Amino acid sequence: MRCWEISLRISVLESKLLSHNNLMKIAAAYITSCINNISNNIEATKNMVLELEKQAVDFVLFPELSISGYIKSAENLNYFYKQQEKIITELKTLSNRVRCAFSVGFPQLVNGKNYIAQAIFYQGNIITTHLKTHLGPTEQNTYQSGNKLEVISLKNQKIGTQICFESHFPEIAFAQAQKGATILAVPFASPHETVQEKTERFKKYLCSRAYDNSVYVISCNLAGFNENNNPLSGLALIINPKGDTIATATTPNGGYCIAEIDEQLQEHIYGSKMAHFNQHRRIDFMQKIYKDL
Repeated sequence: MRCWEISLRISVLESKLLSHNNLMKIAAAYITSCINNISNNIEATKNMVLELEKQAVDFVLFPELSISGYIKSAENLNYFYKQQEKIITELKTLSNRVRCAFSVGFPQLVNGKNYIAQAIFYQGNIITTHLKTHLGPTEQNTYQSGNKLEVISLKNQKIGTQICFESHFPEIAFAQAQKGATILAVPFASPHETVQEKTERFKKYLCSRAYDNSVYVISCNLAGFNENNNPLSGLALIINPKGDTIATATTPNGGYCIAEIDEQLQEHIYGSKMAHFNQHRRIDFMQKIYKDL
């Protein structure tokens, strides 16, 4: 083989490796969150992030209210708020130590009102905070609804967050996709059900959100117990834009699953006349329907 042929083959191989390294790797993770044991929750989060950092993950999603545990009582909220400044500092410090971004959940007090927040930490800062826009019926006496849907850029993808109950409203996923989201991050703190039952229920509609909007869906559910001592079955799953579940984790107490974004699949779908359904949606018609309701 001639020298130039060897050089060419090496260049092609290096190009492929570089391209592979540029692909975004995502993870859905869950911990056992203990109410009023915030230091334990932060330590578990830290250990999980450091483990996933070793595996070159770019973005990690943790469940709804993962740092505080799923709380609603004034006593538990006040306990959390007294420590919140220290908590945020610890999470920013962790974020400064690692290359990956990570999203965690906690209550947030804004102008004297409680919100369920999901914040993304990256390079030592909070780059976005999503406030839950649609609250479950049992949350409405404690928390207020947020009123914004934002999408943030990370690496070569865009991420939109929707928390638990929000995922039951397809319009939210559509709106985020229209804003450019290629990944929907969907954290839960859903009680009851076995882990198998919950996984199957999540798949029923999260696969539809992914398929209809041509996006990846990353999702995870909190492990542990809520304030009423109802069990929370921890799980994680990742769904591709074709609606296929490509990674899952259901081990007790804590776990994670990882997937790599398939940019060729994304390009194929976005370039297709049929597969990218949202390009055919008649927004003017849908607006009229809503107006007439």
